Amino acid sequence: MKNALFGIWLATASTPLFAQTVVTPVPAAAAQSAPAPRTPTTPIVQTAPIVRGLPLPTFLPVPVVIPVSRPAPVPIYRPAPTSQPTVDQVPASQAPPVASTVALSGPRFGVSVLSDGVVSALADKEISVKPTISQFGWQFERQFYGKQDGITVLNEWVGLLGGLDQGVVIPSLTWLVGVRTKDGAEFGLGPNFTPAGAALAISAGVTIRSGIMNIPMNFAIVPTKAGVRVTLLTGFTLRSH
Repeated sequence: MKNALFGIWLATASTPLFAQTVVTPVPAAAAQSAPAPRTPTTPIVQTAPIVRGLPLPTFLPVPVVIPVSRPAPVPIYRPAPTSQPTVDQVPASQAPPVASTVALSGPRFGVSVLSDGVVSALADKEISVKPTISQFGWQFERQFYGKQDGITVLNEWVGLLGGLDQGVVIPSLTWLVGVRTKDGAEFGLGPNFTPAGAALAISAGVTIRSGIMNIPMNFAIVPTKAGVRVTLLTGFTLRSH
């Protein structure tokens, strides 16, 4: 009997890792000592799991899924859009119609009459002139209008060089803002700058339309601390584009 068990152990130790059927012949002497007599040539069939130190697992491994948490989205601050009313949404009493514009420019020339105080103020600056001096310059004009028969708003820059007839140069710059009627009558005022100082210029006149030209004739008065300057200018202006 011991020899039979030893034979079974040797057979199982040399087999693969999987269970298999082992056929072990039983010697005649071991068969005679068994309580139940068996034929010597009858094999004993035994099925046994093959174990090499560790038992075989009785279950299949299950993959473990580890959830990966995504970072929380970072909120992006966007300011709320402010609704600006369009021209169509603004009441007519608050939004005038869109104005048309036209740009004109041209030469200006004329004469200026200076009071004694202005002549003295220029003499203090080493500018010696007579009370009447010539004026030559250029005018830049922009008109704003809505209808052809309505009032036109004017924005003008007039640069002049005075005293050229007496061999001196007296620069002046005047910015005028005014209006012009459909008949050509106009009025404006604005700051005036000369070597004698800064003052307020007041202008009035008329503009005559002749073909492609506007012919202005203006009378301006500039009161200052030193005295009064009176200027008469004319010339012509053309559309720039």
